[in-house]
Formats: sequence, structure tokens, C-alpha cells
Amino acid sequence: VLAYGGGQGGYGAEHEDWAVGVLVDRGGDADPRVHWARVEAAGAAPLPRCAHTATFVPARCVSGFPDGCVLFFGGHSGNTRRLMADLQLLCVHTWTWYTWRGPPIAIPRHGHSATLVELAEGRSYVAFVGGGSGIILDHPDDCEEYATAQLV
Repeated sequence: VLAYGGGQGGYGAEHEDWAVGVLVDRGGDADPRVHWARVEAAGAAPLPRCAHTATFVPARCVSGFPDGCVLFFGGHSGNTRRLMADLQLLCVHTWTWYTWRGPPIAIPRHGHSATLVELAEGRSYVAFVGGGSGIILDHPDDCEEYATAQLV
């Protein structure tokens, strides 16, 4: 389990804390527990954010990442004032952050879902579905909910 970012309540005060959790099954009647640890990572970490998605992409679906990576997309930052469309990857082999430097490939959104889809031909993509735009706390009438999907 990898957890990144979130808010301090009320959608704002986004942060950039992150940790990796490993499920530990003690056997017998003991309840399983999650052991959390912060891994030191190289590269520029994503901006603080909330309402984003993080999707694990296995190595068979992405080249250059021998153990796969986690794809981070969207969300908001700046106390909900900045809607984000950036894509960032975390290599789970080297614990290195990478930022997509190409042209924008998805519209900004927060509160969406993301799903890895693998096709029979060996191709795969991540679908971003739903979510929306706007600052619901300050201008609820200016918010837009998306009924669309985007593929990366």
C-alpha cells in the first residue's frame, strides 16, 4: 500500500507526506496489522495534493520500470485553488520520482477515479473517469462534474 498526500480537513491544507504500508499477518488469532514506513526517494516529489489518484502499473505494462511504478494524476493543491493535470511516476524499484514532461495529455480534474485496463493484445492504459473542476467551498455554482473518461 502506498499513501500520498491528502488534506487536513475541509478539502484544504493539502500535504505531501507519503509512506509505504506492508501488511503483516502474525498468524493464529492475532489481527493482521499494517507496518508503515517512509522510504527515501530521489527526484522531485509531486506537489502537495488532495483528491488525486495513484494507480499501480506493473512492469509488463510499462517499459523502463523493472518492478512497475505508481502513476499519480490530478487532484488539487493550494487550499483547493489549483486544479492539477500533471502526471508523475514513482518507480518502486529505485524509489525515484519522475514527472511527465510532454504535452498535457489529460484535462485537470479532482475527485475522479483511475483504473488500469489490460487488453488481450498486451496493450494497456489507465482510464481517468468522473471527478470535476472548481472550488466547491468558495464557488459551488461554478463547479463542473465530469461525465467523461480519459485514457493515458
